[in-house]
Amino acid sequence: MARSVELMLQPPSWISRYVGVPFQDRGRSIDFCDCWGLVRLVFKERLNIDLPIYDVSENDHLLVEDSLVAAHTNGDWIQVMTGRHREFDVCEMSIPVKIAGIWEFPPLHVGVVIGNEWILHAERATCSRLSRIHDRRVSSRILGYWRHKKLAA
Repeated sequence: MARSVELMLQPPSWISRYVGVPFQDRGRSIDFCDCWGLVRLVFKERLNIDLPIYDVSENDHLLVEDSLVAAHTNGDWIQVMTGRHREFDVCEMSIPVKIAGIWEFPPLHVGVVIGNEWILHAERATCSRLSRIHDRRVSSRILGYWRHKKLAA
């Protein structure tokens, strides 16, 4: 029994294509991507869903926040209750940024839920990577989950 539970917690093998992609602000390919570029890439290649480009620099915090608000209200995304997330939901996360000398934690980061245990995401400090959802360094930053309308059924 322990072995089968352990296997269920392992990410699927297809994910290896997306782990280790170098970070690049506004990157939108398997060669270089930012967090949204990685989400777009996975949705296109794995689900054949074209997501908007949102050609926004991660350094333009207000524009990133505006893009997230637009995505929430355009009808393409449905908010998912915490604990009800599933594979290919998009996880919205905060990122610590210093604004006018004060640390703030705005919603500036996204990742893709893989299985129920993992988030695939890309941050400037690392290449794209898998993180466990319940790791406190990740779970403390999660603001919510969103499901694309094409996956809602």
